[in-house]
Amino acid sequence: MIHIKSRVRVLSALILQMAFTFLTVSTSHAEVEETITNLKGNSVEVIVLAVNDSEVRVRRPSDGLESVIKLMHLSKESQEKLKKLQAEVGSNVRKKPSAELPVTDEMLEKMREHWVKTKANIPDAGNPKIRLACSHLISLMNVENDLIALASPKKLPSPEKWPREVDSRLKHKVEEIKHGIRDGHKIRVLKMLGYDPSKIMGRSTQTHTAKELTKLFRSTSAPLREKIEERYEEIVKGKKRDTFAESITELEDSIGAIHLAFYGYKPGEWVEYEPEWPAEHPAETLRKEMYAFRKSVHERLVHKVNHAGEAEVKTAEISGLTVYSSNIGIVLDTSGSMLEFIEPLKNEIGSSFENPVYREIPGCSLRIFTPPEDNKAVFWDTIGVLPFFEEMLLVYQVDTLYWFSDLNDEREDAALLRLGELLRMTGAKLYVRSVGRGPTGKLKDLVEK
Repeated sequence: MIHIKSRVRVLSALILQMAFTFLTVSTSHAEVEETITNLKGNSVEVIVLAVNDSEVRVRRPSDGLESVIKLMHLSKESQEKLKKLQAEVGSNVRKKPSAELPVTDEMLEKMREHWVKTKANIPDAGNPKIRLACSHLISLMNVENDLIALASPKKLPSPEKWPREVDSRLKHKVEEIKHGIRDGHKIRVLKMLGYDPSKIMGRSTQTHTAKELTKLFRSTSAPLREKIEERYEEIVKGKKRDTFAESITELEDSIGAIHLAFYGYKPGEWVEYEPEWPAEHPAETLRKEMYAFRKSVHERLVHKVNHAGEAEVKTAEISGLTVYSSNIGIVLDTSGSMLEFIEPLKNEIGSSFENPVYREIPGCSLRIFTPPEDNKAVFWDTIGVLPFFEEMLLVYQVDTLYWFSDLNDEREDAALLRLGELLRMTGAKLYVRSVGRGPTGKLKDLVEK
């Protein structure tokens, strides 16, 4: 049941379990304090700002940040109670930006052609007998992101309230880099569509790379991650989990707020991300088509593996590394130099985790792999480990990757960049354990310390 509360508590981990996107909007309707309950039976108090037939916009009392929650993620009682508040609080859940989208009909037509060609390379997504691959999902994600870069307004939306870890100097830098990343991406898309970017965007456009923003995010959130690691290390040493549960939740919530301010969504919520363009705009019509098709392919892949992970976050020390996860993926290098260590390691992992995802691969090369269109067989050494990382992160939706390898094979910069983006997008952690040598260079930057 839902009860109106007069007092306000700090939002708990419940919010982290609900898919939502923070917005920077205001309301002229009434605001109602409510307790809402999710499908797992966890309850939390919020201030209800607006509700429609599918979503509710609420404010987090602890810091004033607003969020949109899909009603399907709430209990039936909560859904019914909230819908009855519509007349009181209004139904303007998602306020669309008034900024014009700088894209022409011709550009959108070319973008649609690009999407149609991408779809043509994907097997029938509606046929359950046809095998879809993670590479198909990634190609759809790429074309959707191309459209978002092409059509986004010149000034990207900014959080109304930034996390306390972000000072004014850092805020300015983040905004500059975000716009530079988008502009660099837009230049690439315009060239792909056959345009001269300088005639559309000017010759003085300043660009930045995603790596710059990721570096800032990791450095800003590093103190919080270190505190989480310290608490889990104490749990491994025998201290009760309950002693640290609340502080771990608060630290993870703070990291999520930083990620939201930097990227527009919280870790792991990339599946539901929408740029919130005007509903009637042709670019939004096309984007919704892309979104729906990409989501259907993703759901097919996730449903096929039917993987649940662990029942709760578990903590263990594996080969000297403190690892904590509720859904762990293990990639094992089975080349000759590593074989003698595989079974003991699997036994060690199995003693702590009941349902890990395993992949055993002869080698450890990290490269971009594009499956052949004719579906011909390929050799292991031409694939590398990246496709298995992609599958674990996007389909099995692991929150932790544990890679055991001799690290003797080639690692391409482009593959490291993609892995870094996937880790950032999903919020997953990467642990690397080797025999004789540790991770170096750009790989070292991605690994949990």
